[in-house]
Amino acid sequence: MHRTILAAVVLLLAPATALAVTTAPAQPPTISESANGAPRCTHLPYSLMSRRHKVILRITHVKSATAKAVKHIRLRDVPAGAHTFHWCGHNDIGNLVVPGTFYWRVGAVAKPRAPSWS
Repeated sequence: MHRTILAAVVLLLAPATALAVTTAPAQPPTISESANGAPRCTHLPYSLMSRRHKVILRITHVKSATAKAVKHIRLRDVPAGAHTFHWCGHNDIGNLVVPGTFYWRVGAVAKPRAPSWS
């Protein structure tokens, strides 16, 4: 069985809101190609301490908060608890990324409070 690594060593960066969201190691830590060419995906687990208005996943080539992302996923009104993103090595427009090391970051934002008019 011939396997080609599409993405290797998915590392964690500190989340944007450390008190709201925590991450765990990617499972498996690599994305590979099976014998029939179908990608074997990786799971990117995260947990939310409380309901979040917005959760954003960014996957980049470079370990930097300002790096251009190859993949964005944005979710709204995510409940507290354990969740998982699934990534199979595709960028935002659906193309396979070049082989290499990628980094993922999850951020969570609380819903802004509406102004109170008294």
